[in-house]
Amino acid sequence: MLEIGANVVYPMHGGAHITGIDIHEHDGEKKKYYILKMLCSDMVVSIPVDNAEKLGLRAIVKTSVINKVAEALKDKPDLNKIKAISWNRRLQFYISRLKTGDIIEVAKIYKTLVCLDVEKRISVGERRLLHTAKNIVESELMLVKNFDEQTAEKWLEKNMK
Repeated sequence: MLEIGANVVYPMHGGAHITGIDIHEHDGEKKKYYILKMLCSDMVVSIPVDNAEKLGLRAIVKTSVINKVAEALKDKPDLNKIKAISWNRRLQFYISRLKTGDIIEVAKIYKTLVCLDVEKRISVGERRLLHTAKNIVESELMLVKNFDEQTAEKWLEKNMK
C-alpha cells in the first residue's frame, strides 16, 4: 500500500501526490481510497486502494528512466507510416498507449503528435491528446527531477531536438 505524501502517476492524468487515505462505506462495507492531488490541474481524484494497481496507479519512475524518455524524444517517428492510418484509428491507438501509463510510450506519442502538427495541422482530438501527453510527461518530470512546470517544459523542448 502506498503512503500519504507519496508521489504517483495515474494514467491519462499524470503525476500526483497522495494527500490522504479516506474510508468510505458502501452497502455496509468500508473501503479505503487514495486521495490524489493532480500536479497539473486543480483536480482531486479518489481511487479505491484495492483497485489502484488495476487502474494503473504507480510510483514515479527512477531518474534513469528519464534518460530513456530523452532518447525517445530525440527519435524521429516514421510520419509516412503514421499518416497512412486514418486519424480516428490513430486516436484509438494513442489512447490505448496513454492508458498504459508508461512514460516512454507517452513521450513517443507526444513526439509523434508534435511532428505531425508541424507538418500539417492535426485534428482537434489529436490536439487534445497532444496536450494530455505533454502534461503527463511534464508532471512526472516535475516529480522525478524536482522541476517546476516551466523547467519541465524547457526540458521537453530541449530534448525534442
